[in-house]
Order: sequence, then structure tokens, then C-alpha cells
Amino acid sequence: MARQRWNYLVETGPFGVVREADLATCGHCNRQVVLTPEPGEGVICRVDPKCWSCQKVVCEECKRSLEPCKTWERRMEEQESHARLRRAIGV
Repeated sequence: MARQRWNYLVETGPFGVVREADLATCGHCNRQVVLTPEPGEGVICRVDPKCWSCQKVVCEECKRSLEPCKTWERRMEEQESHARLRRAIGV
């Protein structure tokens, strides 16, 4: 099984590297989510905030929201279809 590939964050300050962490993209709002490392396992990360419906990583804000599951891709498809409809009727 292939290991999940994540984005990588390196924060630097005036005195050098401050923090390094793996990042994932929220499946609902497209924000960056900092993944927390599993204690004692080094670079292997656990992904706590997963949506029960779509099984994608979600940020804490989306996890707490009471809206039904709607992925980022689905939101973009809906906006594109609304824009096509508005162009077709000339609004």
C-alpha cells in the first residue's frame, strides 16, 4: 500500500526554523490542516479530523459545522452549473 503524501510546512523566524509539520487540504473548504504526529512514531501522522461521510480530511471548523457533507469539488461543480444556467438564460 502506498503511503499518503502530504504537503509540508516549514515556519521560520529570525533565528531559524521554528516549526515543521505535515499539512493536508480540507476536503470541504480547501483550507490547510496541520497534521499532528503520533507520539513516539516520528514522521508518521495520524489524521483525526475525518468526515464520516466522504472520508476526507476536514478542518476543525468544518467538522464542527452542522451542514451536511459537501466536498470542495461538489461545491465547485454546483457553482459552475449555476453560472452556465445564468449565461444560458441571460441573467
